[in-house]
Parts: sequence; C-alpha cells; structure tokens
Amino acid sequence: MSTLGTLLAELAARGPERPALTCAGRTLTFGELDDRSSQVAHALVRDGVRPGDRIAVLTKNRPEYFELMFGAARARAVLVGLNWRLAAPEIAAIADDAEPAAVFAGKDQRELLPPTLRDRAIDLDGGYEAWIADLPTAAPDTGARADDVVLQLYSSGTTGLPKGARLTSANLLYTPGWAGRPTGWARTA
Repeated sequence: MSTLGTLLAELAARGPERPALTCAGRTLTFGELDDRSSQVAHALVRDGVRPGDRIAVLTKNRPEYFELMFGAARARAVLVGLNWRLAAPEIAAIADDAEPAAVFAGKDQRELLPPTLRDRAIDLDGGYEAWIADLPTAAPDTGARADDVVLQLYSSGTTGLPKGARLTSANLLYTPGWAGRPTGWARTA
C-alpha cells in the first residue's frame, strides 16, 4: 500500500463488513467507506477538481469527513480541514491561503465561511448525498502516488497567521508502521 486510497482498499478487501468508524450514532463499514470515498473521488473529478487542488471542509465530527479525506486523496486533491471553533475572520484567512476549488460545510458551520465560499459550499446536511448519488463505487484511475500531498493542516498561528503544513500519503502511512516497531505492536488491521 502506498497511498491513502490503496490503504482503504486493502482494509476493505480484508473484511468489507468490519466497522471502520462510528460517529454521531452511525457506523460505516470498511466496504461502505471504500465505496463512498470512491464516489467522492468521482464527483470531485466530474466537477473539475484537478490534482493538487484544495478541498476545504468545515464541519464538526462526522463520517463524511473521512469519505472526503479518502476521496480527495483518490482524486489527487488535498483536504484542508477548517476548524469550526475559529472565528469567521480566522477561517477566511486560512481559506484565502488555501484557495479551495471545492468547499463542504455542515449547516451549522456554513455561516462561518466567507460569503464567496458560502455560496458555493456543498451542504453536508442537505446536498451531499445527491452530490455523490449514482456515481461508481470503484476508485477512479487518477494515478495517485505516495508523494501526493493529501492533507494541508494549519498551525495555530501563535507567531502570526496560521501556516499550512502539507502531508503526503507517504507521511501518513509511515507513522503507524514506525510507531509499531519499538513497541512490538502487531499489525491487526
């Protein structure tokens, strides 16, 4: 496995019925997460998102965040998480830096977005299901690579404006394996 997308596909192949995550009273299996992430990837590509484009997400904890994260990685886009605890001007500064090609927001967080993004944000509570409906559940062939940036996380900005730290699939996949070596943890996934 070399990318977030191939990691998810491998986990789904090992047991598609196994629970992948539970959040807000809802459980997604690895098979469901894999399928829905592929639908997200297809929707992003359909909507003109290109490799390296940023995808901003402003919401509280919910399963769709992970669908968007894996789907963006499969589409070779970069997920930018916007913290709903920030003030609107702070969110605007991060969004201005990230220049997202697509924006997703929960209905209760939508008002925190700058008006230019609010008007085009896909509502995770109202339009998201229609946005991915009827799209293929097989991952698109986008040529995703281990060195693709898949996450852009912003610092707290204690010495100025927040700065975006870019993480690749290789960065994210290295850490669990590295951490398990000195502890002797066995791979169970």
